[in-house]
Amino acid sequence: MREWRPQFFVKDDVENRYSTTVLDAGHRLRIVGKSARSVFYDSSNTIELFASNRPYAEYQQKAALRQFRIGQVINPMIQAACLNSANIFSNYVTGREMAPYHNADLESNQSQKLSVENAFREKNIF
Repeated sequence: MREWRPQFFVKDDVENRYSTTVLDAGHRLRIVGKSARSVFYDSSNTIELFASNRPYAEYQQKAALRQFRIGQVINPMIQAACLNSANIFSNYVTGREMAPYHNADLESNQSQKLSVENAFREKNIF
């Protein structure tokens, strides 16, 4: 997967968008698109640069889901447990003392407390 970089675009007089790359620490622009050279060649034009708001978190989730579907996970037991909860087998380390909780409500709910403790004790989670 490629490294994420901010993406930009410019618009012409009739609101057509042209993909743009910032070069030389912001001193130059590379504008890509049909007839971009003829539209933006005149240096007397003022060019307004827009940032493309891409939902980066959604791209990460999509990549993670694709990897999950083809089995590229660190622990295959997690994939099996997600697909069929009957396959869940906890192999957690006992005897570890848990740090005190910062959320007082969590300690009062035994079910949530047990879930958190088991998750932190699980040695194969990552």
